[in-house]
Amino acid sequence: MKLFILFIVVFLNSSFACDNQEAQVIMNVVSVETDSLTYCRAVVSDDSISSFNVYGVCPLSKVDVVDLGVDFPLINGHDCEVPEVISGVLVKKNQKIILD
Repeated sequence: MKLFILFIVVFLNSSFACDNQEAQVIMNVVSVETDSLTYCRAVVSDDSISSFNVYGVCPLSKVDVVDLGVDFPLINGHDCEVPEVISGVLVKKNQKIILD
């Protein structure tokens, strides 16, 4: 019984301590959004995601990826370069999702 209570306490503490949420993905980019000054974002759909494996401790939601898109840095201050296929680990921190 003590072991069960300890497990619950550890599980609850770890689930609330997530600064980053992560998932390993393979997905096609549907479109790109940018204003050429402040952001560059890849837009994906549920159908364009071919593989989505969440990190067990701090999982990233597929719904968040579809809703928020994947942010990429602007190149040369204003160019938005996004690959056609995103493959790797996505990390969500501060309401932004980036490719790690």
